[in-house]
Amino acid sequence: MTAFRTTEPAGRLWRCINRAIVAVSICVTVDGALFLLLAVEESRSIRTRRRWRRQVQRLRLARESAAQSAYEVEARLRGMEQAWQHVESRSHTLAEQYRQQCLFELEQRLHKIRRELPTEQLVLSGLWERSAA
Repeated sequence: MTAFRTTEPAGRLWRCINRAIVAVSICVTVDGALFLLLAVEESRSIRTRRRWRRQVQRLRLARESAAQSAYEVEARLRGMEQAWQHVESRSHTLAEQYRQQCLFELEQRLHKIRRELPTEQLVLSGLWERSAA
């Protein structure tokens, strides 16, 4: 018996085997195609996740940078406020010292003028001050 000359039951067996091989091939091909499609989709998903992770990392770095910048600005602002308070208190102190100095000099001039005035004028100016008050 040769491969080409087969009996009827053997021919059925070969046809059955051929059909099984074709069916398995089709199943493997479909399975491979499905696997390929799923792999492509998973690859896209992985790329998307990587992109989002990079974006999240960039945003975190930007947030940290902004927080650091805000901290530095806040520290500078506190320093400027303290300097301004020092300048303001110093200006009030200097203004009060200047006022006291001017009052002292005015008092000295009045005392000097009163010593040089005759007694009659001093009496008249004293009366004038009392009547004005």
